[in-house]
Amino acid sequence: MHASDMPMPPGELTLRDALIASGVPASRLGPAELRARHTGEHLSAAVVAVGAASHEQAARALADANAMQFLAADELSRLDWSLVADIEITDPNEGIPLTLEAGRLVIAVSDPHAQISPALAQYPIERTLIASKSALRKTYQRVFSRTAERYQQCAQATREFEQRQRRSTDADEGVLYERQFLALLKHACYSGANDVQLARSGDVAYATLVIDGVGTTFDVYSPDTSKRFFNLVTECSTVAQSSTAVFRDAGFKDEVTDRDFDKEIASLREEFDFRISLSRPRNSEALVIRILRRDTDALDLAQLGFDDEDMRVLRRAMDSSSGLIAVTGPTGSGKTTTRYALLCGLDPESKSIQTIENPVEYQHPMWLQYQVPSGAEEDNVEAIFKGLLRNAPKVIDIAEIRTAGVARTAMRAASTGHLVMCTLHTDDAAMVVYTLRLLGLTDEDLANNLQVVIGVRLMRQLCTHCRVESHRAEDINALKRLMDDQGVAVNPPASIFSASDYGCSCCRGGYQGRFLVYELLSIQGELVQALRDNADTDRIRHLGISPDKTLRGKALLHVAAGRTSIAEFTRVMPRGRG
Repeated sequence: MHASDMPMPPGELTLRDALIASGVPASRLGPAELRARHTGEHLSAAVVAVGAASHEQAARALADANAMQFLAADELSRLDWSLVADIEITDPNEGIPLTLEAGRLVIAVSDPHAQISPALAQYPIERTLIASKSALRKTYQRVFSRTAERYQQCAQATREFEQRQRRSTDADEGVLYERQFLALLKHACYSGANDVQLARSGDVAYATLVIDGVGTTFDVYSPDTSKRFFNLVTECSTVAQSSTAVFRDAGFKDEVTDRDFDKEIASLREEFDFRISLSRPRNSEALVIRILRRDTDALDLAQLGFDDEDMRVLRRAMDSSSGLIAVTGPTGSGKTTTRYALLCGLDPESKSIQTIENPVEYQHPMWLQYQVPSGAEEDNVEAIFKGLLRNAPKVIDIAEIRTAGVARTAMRAASTGHLVMCTLHTDDAAMVVYTLRLLGLTDEDLANNLQVVIGVRLMRQLCTHCRVESHRAEDINALKRLMDDQGVAVNPPASIFSASDYGCSCCRGGYQGRFLVYELLSIQGELVQALRDNADTDRIRHLGISPDKTLRGKALLHVAAGRTSIAEFTRVMPRGRG
């Protein structure tokens, strides 16, 4: 008997049907049902744990099964928290306050049967909505955890100590710096930062948080504080301390000691992973900590914004038994999110999915994922690939192609009965062909095996609470000129929007989150022959992507719709080409 045919516990059948209605294939529920029976988890949690559904899909199905209103993560992120931000909550699993309506509270929970926080229970509850556990946790971290206040308390304690210039062997001296660094790292994680950058310049060190792709100076430190921060990271990471290399990459150590600092780092690593880069510019030091959220919601390809026609192209390509699919863009453009979403659309039971990554950024319970050791990347990828082939993979993901050897490996796999996914760093989709040629792949290789190339960017979304509307002719004409230059044949809007100068309590500097903009180059029809004929990049771009479907064209349509600004378009989009 298949797992899906076994009798379900009372109440689960409705949820099962709701999950199928939300887009989860019935064939992928089997592993989740088996896990739920083995662990005692609710099916809504088990279906996420095995990678069969995103947090959002599971929460939506749970809401439908309980006849409750669902609140999507993007809707949650756009709410005005001014009426409820002072409510003290400590556990997002016990509910998040949304707003007060005539003295009655509207809340969101991830489990309709969970106990409500005492801080919320003291209010009369007007309405209870369902949101995903992940979305509630992120909201708690951003709005209710008050990490900025806690950081300032730690920083003030350190400043007071340094002003006293106390010289002591008291253990509390080191603890001050540990607490401040932990407060900085926790605030960066909870505020949605992608990177923490610390660089010493002269007599001071600057801490920069990169949020939504834009860096902002967060604090300035004395040489003593910065030196202690560098030493803390070096001691607690896997970096080779004796190395004299200009760049050293590492992560935090896995072993946890009785030291409070190590325990706090271990606690953060339950929700986040970290990539550490230490470098030595001339007469200085620099530290970058890349923050990777473990419970990514980007599992549902449909949530990334692909239109129906492009979804059909992508699903057809992903259903193929062989060929190469590439995702391209600069660092931080959404390549990993897109790649994982594509892979998560496949059934890991019927297709053995195996990945070669450095690092493994999202762990899937039903994939075989191999971490590439640092150093000699080409040799390591080749060695892992040879071993991987003995495991009979159907789908191979080579996370990034940087060298000729890795490019040949990927193409060889794509031409021998494997579907291969990869990423590259290029300006747009058409440039992938040029890059792969530089890496030694032939036009015949590309014509026979390259299926789809997806070029991606992440653009900041204007805050709907404080965006500034303009009806001025010069602003409208600026957008019209950009659209004419791009060849986008759409009438400009009657008004356009820009970010407010100072933002508001709901956003960061006038923007609120990011969304994916993409272009899709499908290698079919004329393009196949064009590749065989060694067509140049401009010819490939012209044949494969219409002006309104290029990165620049789609971004301008988002500007016209009021979703983002001309300033953001100029900051993010590649210049002077489709």
